[in-house]
Amino acid sequence: MLVLYGHALMMFIVDHPAGSPVFEQAKLVCAISVPVFFMVSGMVFRVKSTRALTTTTIMLILLTVVLHIVAWVIHMAFGVEGMTWKTLIMPLIKNTGHVFPVVWFFASLAVIQLLYHALVKGGSILKGLVIAIVLGGFIYNLTTGRNDWQAGVLLPGMACFLFGAWLALHLPQIKNQAVALALAVLALGTAIILSPLNLGCPFSVSDRCPLLWNNGQFVVWFPDGLMGNVSLFYVTAALGCLGVFWLSDLIARWDGPVTAWLSQLGTRTLDLIIFNGFVLAFVQPYLARFAPEQTPLYIAVPIAVALIGVQLALLPFALKATRPFVKSLYETASWITRYPLAKLLWKLAKPYLRPNPAHSSQGMR
Repeated sequence: MLVLYGHALMMFIVDHPAGSPVFEQAKLVCAISVPVFFMVSGMVFRVKSTRALTTTTIMLILLTVVLHIVAWVIHMAFGVEGMTWKTLIMPLIKNTGHVFPVVWFFASLAVIQLLYHALVKGGSILKGLVIAIVLGGFIYNLTTGRNDWQAGVLLPGMACFLFGAWLALHLPQIKNQAVALALAVLALGTAIILSPLNLGCPFSVSDRCPLLWNNGQFVVWFPDGLMGNVSLFYVTAALGCLGVFWLSDLIARWDGPVTAWLSQLGTRTLDLIIFNGFVLAFVQPYLARFAPEQTPLYIAVPIAVALIGVQLALLPFALKATRPFVKSLYETASWITRYPLAKLLWKLAKPYLRPNPAHSSQGMR
């Protein structure tokens, strides 16, 4: 829901200066929504067989490729500017700059799950390789400003994923609801205070390093691997994750139809994100044309909430398309992993993996 709200606010932030309520709200959501997504992914991830994980990874990559191509074809058919063979092919090679907005997350999650799996089940050589890849991606993104193969997402995404896995196993439930609420408010309140201080420069809190497309202002922008100030990003992300974690834990204790509905919605996250990607790619750009310049908060928020409500209302109909689509991709991925080449790669990789019973039954307490 937080991701959908952030996506909806993107219609309004370009015209808003830093300090305006709409801009700062969107900036906060951008700073914590994706870290929360990676945290939750780490919390629910189960260490499985390498072959099963390979199937999931291939499915996510296929999802990225197919949705990118579909979005490019639709944009091309409607004469959208910039749809060239280069914008079709290069994102598939570099795994960044996709036409379909949300697939960067599927691509980065596929890589991060593989790296986490290797970190948990691999020997010392494989662990060292994982660390080298993650740090190498960070340095590459920092020195070039590019996000090829999600290089700039690997370190923050992996950190939040590991944080989620740790929370699932080690953070005790706070039984006193008043204390849990107070901690959630304190964590989120501190994140709200820190978010405006991130001006975009990795190692400076006073210099400005704005996004070129965003009216000279900076927001944390995962699709391009732009996290801004390193310290402020990680502290804000951690506080946002903890605040959402404690708040979600409180909501989960309330026994009622809303909790049941949210729980059911959680099982449809992939479908909802795919559906939201279509809205983000094909609906919001046209809605944004009718938005008044520097839309005030009392107009922007109801429109964003209404747009989310429409998507949730239409989700049962969207599921009729997304469920068979995702299932067919998973079956294709399963077939690929059974292919002789996959078996050969598995034999080559197997000596570097070791069984790790301690992690074979990870889960939330």
